[in-house]
Amino acid sequence: MKRFMIATAMTLSMSTAAFAATDAEIASIQQYMPDANVAAWSDADVAAAMNVISGNESRSTIVSQLNALYGAPTATSPAMITEEEKASLDQYVTGVDYSKLPQATVDAALAASTSEMSASDREARVTAILTGDATPMGSEGNTATAAEVATINAYAPSIDVSSLTDAEVNTAMNVIYSEENRDDVASRLESLFN
Repeated sequence: MKRFMIATAMTLSMSTAAFAATDAEIASIQQYMPDANVAAWSDADVAAAMNVISGNESRSTIVSQLNALYGAPTATSPAMITEEEKASLDQYVTGVDYSKLPQATVDAALAASTSEMSASDREARVTAILTGDATPMGSEGNTATAAEVATINAYAPSIDVSSLTDAEVNTAMNVIYSEENRDDVASRLESLFN
């Protein structure tokens, strides 16, 4: 009888240990990835995500890293923006729904707003980034939108986006969405296209 009870206890304990994310871990991860089904993740996935979250990175960097690890495209993740950042951008363009913009677009606008360009150039750049629609610019080399052109130029102003092919525009946008550091993005874009 003892053997039977021990075997039953072992079987029960082994059957529930496969996916053991705690409620606190699920809540922590879903702060950064609200649509993630964390309860179905393996222990290793949960541990890796918690390591990313516990780092000293910015919220946008954590979101990017988690999305890179778990397959959700950063481009479709809503932007995470503080009230201070929103106020800074609202002095250029008001009425923008930042939750509908990808993080890289908001980051590009923030970078442009603090750049050393003249005030009128800063305003034009931020406005182009935040209000650029999905209408192709009409260049012969690619179908880049105004927002894509502004985003790429916010990271690497010397790149003539109109001379890039569609594949190169896609590569540039993937670099922007995948890199963690603004300087890394700029240097990688410069090395690829200059």
